[in-house]
Amino acid sequence: NADQIVAANVLRDTTEKASKLDIFDVLRALDMSTGTYTPGETILRDASASAATYNSDTSVITNYSHAFSIQPGYDIELKSYLLGDVDGDYASLI
Repeated sequence: NADQIVAANVLRDTTEKASKLDIFDVLRALDMSTGTYTPGETILRDASASAATYNSDTSVITNYSHAFSIQPGYDIELKSYLLGDVDGDYASLI
């Protein structure tokens, strides 16, 4: 689902990599789980943003952006993601 795509996209340091879901995301998640790379990175995403989609033929993610604008006088609902936690079970542990 869209939430899993956002959480799985752990390697997003350049525009090219931010739109891809590939083995390098898996390797970073493994590094995070073993402590080789600092775990616990989180992102916030506008809850009303278009759902992220994934094309398995090209490994391209669309609607992956977690950028949003903050405007005075308007409420914004945010969703939070712990990168690498694709099944969302970490939230039930805290």
